[in-house]
Amino acid sequence: MLPVPAMLIGEAAAAVGVTVKAVRFYAEQGLLGSVPRAGAYREFQSHHLRRLRIVLDCRSQGFSVEEIREVIALLPDAGCPPPDAMLALVDAKLAALAEESKRLEAQMRRLVETRRYLAGRAEIDVES
Repeated sequence: MLPVPAMLIGEAAAAVGVTVKAVRFYAEQGLLGSVPRAGAYREFQSHHLRRLRIVLDCRSQGFSVEEIREVIALLPDAGCPPPDAMLALVDAKLAALAEESKRLEAQMRRLVETRRYLAGRAEIDVES
């Protein structure tokens, strides 16, 4: 297999479907590993794109930057993190989302009650 030529940041962003700003942010956060420079330009290799895709997959599942750092720390040189270690991170994320869901459901109930109260007051005010 021939080595993939280095890409500039705009090419890397287009290759994975994100903005240049997003690639810069993830690189600055250290989530892409060391990205070599050729003069003033960063040169992204295929392994940077693989890591960027992992970052984007984690973001799409609601992982924070800090949680993604934990995922990245589990990555071998190539491939995916070990399943047993990832299970622990996924289980923790599921538990956090379940708690957030409970909080949001309670907030929605309070808003529905407030809306009912206000709608009832609006009917009284209209009739007066």
